[in-house]
Amino acid sequence: MSILAIVLIAQASATIPLSPPPVETVRVMPPPVAPPPPIRPDSKVPMPPIPRGNPGNWATSNDYPTTALRNGIEGNTAFRVKVDVTGKVEECEVTESSGSGDLDATTCDLIMRRARFIPAQDGKGNFIAGTWSSRVRWQIPESPVPNDPFRGPDGRFKPTTITYSFFVERDGSTSDCVVSLDDMTETAPMPVGACVPPVPYAPFLDAKGEPVRRRVTVSIIAAIAEQAD
Repeated sequence: MSILAIVLIAQASATIPLSPPPVETVRVMPPPVAPPPPIRPDSKVPMPPIPRGNPGNWATSNDYPTTALRNGIEGNTAFRVKVDVTGKVEECEVTESSGSGDLDATTCDLIMRRARFIPAQDGKGNFIAGTWSSRVRWQIPESPVPNDPFRGPDGRFKPTTITYSFFVERDGSTSDCVVSLDDMTETAPMPVGACVPPVPYAPFLDAKGEPVRRRVTVSIIAAIAEQAD
């Protein structure tokens, strides 16, 4: 009995499966990412020139070249300007022509006279020279040019009453000239030289013969006739 029991135990022991060794999980970590360099307190992002006001007002339908308007010429003029450290435009270059010399020349002429900028800045906030690019779309308006008192509803020139109002001072000089047109609801002050000839007038006298300041109003009718070039 004892010998048989030993054999059975040995056989039973041989059939017991052994547990597999534990598997160790290895996690692969990505290499550390270097942090970005710190921003210096005195460092700023460089800035291009920034327009002052609305660039759309630098060239309007009121500025349409007469010859191009009469011939029905339209187009887009792309340009680039150089802006100095004070924000003034010092050069205008047409980078893409509209196909019309009149439209291109008018574009740069208007931009040179009207465009104003906040100057470009470097990384330290100092004003520097820079460039700015845009384009003007020249499109003939469907109706006559607005606020043109010399044209009727058909777009043709018509007689217009121009009224000049100014003061004659005690010494005969003129001042405070204002001009108004019959189709305008507002008057516009003008320099005396552009309104009336800057020449002495005979001063007005009061009942005692003393010179006094008086306002003078003069109205004329202007008739503009279209002529071929």
